[in-house]
Amino acid sequence: MQRYQSSKIEKLLNETRDKGTQAKISIITITYNIIEAKRAKFFKQCINSIYSQSYQNIEHIIIDGGSNDGTVELLKKEAHKSKIISEPDNGIYDAFNKGLKYAQGQYIAFLNADDYYTSPKSIELSMDYLNLSDADFSYSKCYFTDDKGDILNILDSKPELFFARMPFCHQTMICKKETIVKAGGFDTNYKLSADYDLIIKLILNGATSVEIPHIIANFRHGGMSSLNAELSRSECEDIIKKHFAAEDDNDELVHNILYHILIPKKLFEKLEKSNIDPYLKQSIKNYALQNGLNLGKYVLIDDETLLQKSAKKIKLLFIPFFKVKVLENTKEYYIFNKAKFFEIETASNKTNYKLFNLPVFSTRNYGSEKAFYVFNVPIFKYYA
Repeated sequence: MQRYQSSKIEKLLNETRDKGTQAKISIITITYNIIEAKRAKFFKQCINSIYSQSYQNIEHIIIDGGSNDGTVELLKKEAHKSKIISEPDNGIYDAFNKGLKYAQGQYIAFLNADDYYTSPKSIELSMDYLNLSDADFSYSKCYFTDDKGDILNILDSKPELFFARMPFCHQTMICKKETIVKAGGFDTNYKLSADYDLIIKLILNGATSVEIPHIIANFRHGGMSSLNAELSRSECEDIIKKHFAAEDDNDELVHNILYHILIPKKLFEKLEKSNIDPYLKQSIKNYALQNGLNLGKYVLIDDETLLQKSAKKIKLLFIPFFKVKVLENTKEYYIFNKAKFFEIETASNKTNYKLFNLPVFSTRNYGSEKAFYVFNVPIFKYYA
């Protein structure tokens, strides 16, 4: 996943701002019996935050699941500028997919009925960054609030950790519609975590992104995922296994990914052959071996902080799984079980090697920080 530096875009925004034709954005909100759930006042806050946006070319679509408690009448009263569709559906993500079909905008945002935009400029800021970067989707940090509107926490955005957890709140994401459609939309087999599955699909399909250096949305405690934490966690484990786990990885290892870092031992062999800084290379090996547990083909790093406490700091960020697919005369090597980066073909009298055009291993320098990347994703960071 290619990421754009927000500081460079900020400079461009300060220099010039194109006020030409605005791309249409469709904001999709889903509802069901919100009066019975005593969430009507939160819905009003959600609607007001959408209607107060400074960005002009917005359509708001409400997909209601056939409410029977007076919610439809509330929608017609409070959301008179919105397009309202009320009919039975098969859950949250079936409703989101339905909203995608109705949406006429080039860009899509999903804002749950409990949640709301932080500022009247939330959409305008996001669209500025999307236009200047031409990224496929944007995201930002998010406020986590209680029913009184008090901020409980700031939910960080860490797209490099998409392998292990939800990398950012989907309420902050604005994405090109064609990009979501290309990824297949939401998988309705998941009841609570199909947004996580979609983000993984976007990244693995090569979607580009830009981070908005402003907190654009508020995510309210008490939603479906908050009340069903165990189901949400179980679905996330299944999603990780589907996308990343090799065929012979058992459920216990996949479960551990959510709480620990598992490093394939073959990664150290690759590391030895890379052109990474020798001191950094040795430091990474020492850290893993000193703090890791031998699991056969993996090293388990059981350290919640993931940060070595020393003058020379090392941060372990992200570990991909490697997969080898053996065909009759060919071996194919994959990263993330999706991206083929190397192939060996054996003929009767020769062996052909093919390296695909992927940034598999690289190093980058940012001031006092050196980073080691695999497939354009940071694995280790070293701080001088």
